[in-house]
Amino acid sequence: MEADLDLAARYRSWETDDLVRAATVEAESYTPEALEAIGRELGRRGHSTDPASLTVAGLRPATEEAPRGLGGLLLVLIIVLACNSVVALVYGADVFDASHSLFDRLTAAGAACIGAYGILCCVLLLRKDRRAPSRAAGWFVSSAVLAIVVSLYKYFVAGSLDPIMFTFINTGIWLTYLSKSKRIKATYGISAEW
Repeated sequence: MEADLDLAARYRSWETDDLVRAATVEAESYTPEALEAIGRELGRRGHSTDPASLTVAGLRPATEEAPRGLGGLLLVLIIVLACNSVVALVYGADVFDASHSLFDRLTAAGAACIGAYGILCCVLLLRKDRRAPSRAAGWFVSSAVLAIVVSLYKYFVAGSLDPIMFTFINTGIWLTYLSKSKRIKATYGISAEW
């Protein structure tokens, strides 16, 4: 009872626009008790809590679903991940002979491991496993770390620095997509955040 009074007092001080937004767009962020208190406060102010009337006010109702399934940029992500993983596996298999330096063989082993892990991530993404987004993020981070190590080795040993800016941009774009995408959250669940 005391918690209900606290919620009612809190929402009484909110602007009407904030209450409408909380009841529609951000409804999944609130507990059922909080949404009930918001609805009572909107009713007290003479506003309907009906999703159709709130949509007329310019806000989408909370019942509108985000895009789900394997489509859009999620499909592009899976294709990019699969292609990069196959390239890493081929590179890893190609360099495993005695004619290459120890560092090249270690790099090839790392690339092969990252390639195999990327294939696993693709399978998890296709199976819609809730752990898939965090595993895919791990793949992008480990791939970027390997690129940085190789670039630094070449800089300190050979004196040339590989351009790795594309790696940073690519990793940043996909990590942002994995953490912010509504499709990712709808397909893999809210708990899929990493």
